[in-house]
Amino acid sequence: MTGLQTIESKVSVTFEPAVLEINDFEKMKEAIENMASFYDSQVITREQKKGAESSRAELINMEKQLEEERKRIKAIYNKPLQNYETQMKELVSIIQRPLNQIRDGLKEIEQGERDERESVLIKYLIEKSEEFNLPEMGIEVEQLQQPNWLNKGNFTQKGVGTKLANEIESVIEAAIKEAEQKETNRKVILSFCETVEVEPEGWLAQLEYKSPTEIMQTIQDKLKADKERLERIERDRKELTELEQKNAQTLEIEVVEPFEPIVIEQQEPIIMDTIQVRGTLTQLKALNAWAVVNGVEVTPYEPGFALDDLPF
Repeated sequence: MTGLQTIESKVSVTFEPAVLEINDFEKMKEAIENMASFYDSQVITREQKKGAESSRAELINMEKQLEEERKRIKAIYNKPLQNYETQMKELVSIIQRPLNQIRDGLKEIEQGERDERESVLIKYLIEKSEEFNLPEMGIEVEQLQQPNWLNKGNFTQKGVGTKLANEIESVIEAAIKEAEQKETNRKVILSFCETVEVEPEGWLAQLEYKSPTEIMQTIQDKLKADKERLERIERDRKELTELEQKNAQTLEIEVVEPFEPIVIEQQEPIIMDTIQVRGTLTQLKALNAWAVVNGVEVTPYEPGFALDDLPF
């Protein structure tokens, strides 16, 4: 450190604040403002186009001269500052070389110390886990660990500090209560599912995001909906059966009398006529049979529509 202090005592900078001002600034400003006010009051028309173009060129030239002078003085003024910054950066870069090496070494040491603290912490957590029988409750050591537990202030030369030990015990107690509550909820759902005779697996999985009360209500709602659906299916089935029986009885009542085919003694001319018939299915079947026996050609009244084997 003595060498560094010696260097610091020798680091000095020769700095003389420069005077940088525009001569007769107020007079120049007044003259430029008067000129600007003169042009501000002018209204440009077509007749004044050439004069306006000349005024524009004059103003642009004045603006250019002022900007060039500003940039020239700025470059001269900044040159010693740029040289100063370059030299200071060079000195800083020389310091950064060993500084970065020291930083990397300290990081490696600190990481090693952190690894040692983590090893002590895990060992302590395993001992506490066995003491409270946490594995039997399904509680893993990884579930307990908190990021801030590895802070240097939580440890002493003997191991885990008192403050951290108390905090770990509080976390373990909370984890035990949570595990016991989960087991209680699980038993509630198992018992309820057994009572209502449903498989519990799918409902147990919902305990991760629902309370037992919500799950039991959902089960009841589903059972009610399933019961209503089955009742509706059974009701529809009975109605269909009754309708089929009623139709069967109607068909049995309709009896078709036998008929004799018409005997055609001589060749008669064939004619076409359109008729509309109305009757039961049995009657229409009988009419169709009569037409077939007597060689009468029948064309369907509506294309594509037929009852059983009827042509109309």
